[in-house]
Amino acid sequence: MQTVMPAVIYPQPIVVNGYRFRVHAHYALTEREAQTIALRAYRCRKWTKKDLEKVHVQYWIGQRQDLARLESLARH
Repeated sequence: MQTVMPAVIYPQPIVVNGYRFRVHAHYALTEREAQTIALRAYRCRKWTKKDLEKVHVQYWIGQRQDLARLESLARH
């Protein structure tokens, strides 16, 4: 089985607390969707000062309904 990596890249990096994220997906994202994905990536690990210098790539392989569910959880 061959895995295809997400090919659509959100145009500009999303910044969360000074950390920059480049968001990739299988479909075009709105700014709010890209921000939600970047915020989830930020919350999923511990960050160091060295990480501030880099642009971190976050791949979203979920479907649109998964992203909508994640956005609804983020609002509560």
